[in-house]
Amino acid sequence: MSKKCLVTQDLISAVDWCNKAPNSPIKDQPDPLLTWKRKAFEDLSNKLNRVYGDMPVAAQRGINFENKLYECAREQRYVGSDTFINLIKRIENHHFQYKIKQDLKVVDYDCFLYGKMDAYVKGDMIDIKTTAKFDKSKYTGSWQHVLYCYCQQETNFTYIVAEWDEYPKIKEVHIVEIKDLNLDMLRLQVKEKILKTFKALEDMELWDIYREKYCLY
Repeated sequence: MSKKCLVTQDLISAVDWCNKAPNSPIKDQPDPLLTWKRKAFEDLSNKLNRVYGDMPVAAQRGINFENKLYECAREQRYVGSDTFINLIKRIENHHFQYKIKQDLKVVDYDCFLYGKMDAYVKGDMIDIKTTAKFDKSKYTGSWQHVLYCYCQQETNFTYIVAEWDEYPKIKEVHIVEIKDLNLDMLRLQVKEKILKTFKALEDMELWDIYREKYCLY
């Protein structure tokens, strides 16, 4: 039996960014010829090859924040600012880093959809984000809730976004709620997006790497 085509939010986001990244140079880089487009392609290639570099500072801060939040929620330990305590209470009694899995046939492709939900109980799907500057459209336009809600057959999704003041102080917490999604429409959207993602990988001549290295089982 051939390996299934692994589909993750991470993969979709990386392909999307590779398609739309500008050809303008990245400022303050050792290589003056390094463009956003080239870096996006290199990052996608590394992802498909499962080559991992150093964690960006912003990403590591986000992970540290989430881990501390999970720890306090599990132990029902209400410490920190009022804002942080409210976040602890919001996610307590949830499963953390809950694995989401779903098989899906898309034309001739046997796909395996996979993700991890930051905090989940049935009827309450939560993804936790941190950001230096909040932009609501970044979340309402994300494919994460589309993919995850389809996999879990849920119609509501919540992004909890902590906006930094001066790290690690939180300036504000933003709640972005996605409600009343149509499950039949989600299925169509997911299938269409998968086909577009696969076509892009083929056009970028990354399909073989994707199948050989990124798809494990």
